[in-house]
Amino acid sequence: MVIVKNTVRITKGEAHRLTDRFVQTGLIDSFPGFIDLDVLVNRKESDTDEVIISTRWETFEDFSRWLGSDEFREKHKHGKKQPEFIQSSTITTYDVAVSRKSIVQKENVS
Repeated sequence: MVIVKNTVRITKGEAHRLTDRFVQTGLIDSFPGFIDLDVLVNRKESDTDEVIISTRWETFEDFSRWLGSDEFREKHKHGKKQPEFIQSSTITTYDVAVSRKSIVQKENVS
């Protein structure tokens, strides 16, 4: 299993312009090998906003297939130019060495 972290620096106060794009399910959700996605906003005070898009994949090859897919191109069709509110973006890939879930039962809240 791998985790791919895309750390995006965004103009201060504009994080929502990126995070809002992930509210609805999308093309990635049914892509083979995709497990899950988290979109994180750093709470620290800074001169920029920091958003991390973290995706989990069965294999690195699954992630690579996503990057080369028509679905990826469709989702990122803004072309080679990034939206003006994005200042920089860095992708880091991690192999998952250990993963653990809570052993405490969660109650269903209605």
